[in-house]
Amino acid sequence: MIFNFLRKIFYSVLPVSSIALLALVLGSHHAFSQANNIVTPRDIGSLGDVSWGYLEFEVRGQPNIGELFPILPDTEIALYDSGGKVLLENDNINFFLGNFNSRIKWKNPVAGQYYLAVGLNNTEFKEQFLVTTTSTSSGRYLLTTSRENTPPGNPTFNPIMPGKVPANGVVFYKFTITDRLNDLDGDGIINSVEDQHDCLDKNVADADKDPDRDGLSNIAELNLGTDPCKPDSDFDGLTDGEEVKRIVSGQPAPTNPLDDDTDGDGLSDGFETGTGIVNGMTDSGTDPLLADTDGDAVGDLKELQIGTDPFNPDTDGDGSADGVEIARQTDPLDGIRASDRQAKLIDIEYNSQGLISMTWETTASVDYQLQKSRNLKEWENLGTPAIANSDIFTYSQPYSGGRDFFRLKSVPAPYLDGKSPLHAISLGSVPAGDLFLYTWSSAFIDTVMVLYDSNGNFLSFNDDISDTLRLSVIRGFFPPGTYYMATGKFPLLFRPNESIPFYVAGTPGLTDELTINVFGDNIEAGILQSASGVNASGALWFSIVVE
Repeated sequence: MIFNFLRKIFYSVLPVSSIALLALVLGSHHAFSQANNIVTPRDIGSLGDVSWGYLEFEVRGQPNIGELFPILPDTEIALYDSGGKVLLENDNINFFLGNFNSRIKWKNPVAGQYYLAVGLNNTEFKEQFLVTTTSTSSGRYLLTTSRENTPPGNPTFNPIMPGKVPANGVVFYKFTITDRLNDLDGDGIINSVEDQHDCLDKNVADADKDPDRDGLSNIAELNLGTDPCKPDSDFDGLTDGEEVKRIVSGQPAPTNPLDDDTDGDGLSDGFETGTGIVNGMTDSGTDPLLADTDGDAVGDLKELQIGTDPFNPDTDGDGSADGVEIARQTDPLDGIRASDRQAKLIDIEYNSQGLISMTWETTASVDYQLQKSRNLKEWENLGTPAIANSDIFTYSQPYSGGRDFFRLKSVPAPYLDGKSPLHAISLGSVPAGDLFLYTWSSAFIDTVMVLYDSNGNFLSFNDDISDTLRLSVIRGFFPPGTYYMATGKFPLLFRPNESIPFYVAGTPGLTDELTINVFGDNIEAGILQSASGVNASGALWFSIVVE
């Protein structure tokens, strides 16, 4: 089961991501790093019908014109479906015999539209049309296509095509396979699918058409799952094309055209424009991909409802994050610094042993500093700040007969650097339910994770998923509340100690970044929250609020 879980995490692809890259990359036959260099892939046209048997591609390196002692390019090739999935790929026909050309054979072609990528040595073909290459040279080649069987006469395509791969680049081709029995117009969309949509015609090749004018072709919409006849499939105020082609700071940042609230924060994608400015009742300006735009552990919707700034983690500028103030039941809008807040004195008692006891009203989980003064001008700290674990704090000392003044003040929220539970790095908030806490994408693999409740009581522990995969996973049902995770690298030791909250031992420091990803019960929906950090002095702490 755990390997199925890992397989889903490593290989699940959100449909919205594939279409974003489709729009960005398939328009270019050059290097993917040159995303702004958009040109149309070379259209081979139809490579015949499914009834023609296998389809074979071979790419043979060719010498550059005028070279006396040519070194033939080492070619590589990959076949993609229209959704960006790698179907087949090949580097060398026979490395040991020195045949560095490439060849793939598709034994049972299926009707549809496909893409062929041709590159040189050290080219890596990945899902969602992502191609990376370290080849700094260009190279000429001949692309040969052949079928197992062809009807009498010449095939409808040119079987030999010359080309040249640019330096740091890749060449893309587009072609279709027909199924005349099930696809009358040979456009790659089967008849039964075209019959389900009024805007499609099974007698006319319209895979590349865009009848709803949303910026996506019919074939792209069908692969994505959106409606080719409706410009806004999820009714969030954005066209399907606007969602999948969304660009932020020059990088793809698509929203999901099948979900009107991609980040699940209660605000629609059309309302969250990502401008960073609230603009009236129809434009929050918040990030549609982040449920908590400013990372203060208060969701965007809640910030708009209570009047805090969704772009400023400390709305009133008092040194405490909005989420911390709400958790401490202080006002995130009053501008009063935590160090200026005094706890309320509720009781003073003298006993027969000569002790005087003072009791203040406190808020659990808030830091307080006890101070003493003789003149109300100069205050001396007694001890170090401590976290209140109840709603009262009592201090006792022998009665000396002199005049002393005491006060208990809350202290500013600490910097969240992960060096203690008090300083835990926030993972934000997620809905209650089944959750996966997973150290995947950390800079090292032998991780350890311990889970505690808000009072420091031990809940769960995981060292290695398996003997070979040494990342850590904690899975279970999380009811509402605040949880803390102590993380580190092996050999972080854990021994339950009921008398010491948040107890860990033997914690070597982390100089490499450790990451916790939070998944919900639907792993394929992607990561809900993620955060990373380092702590060279010991365990690295994280916190998460489950609502």
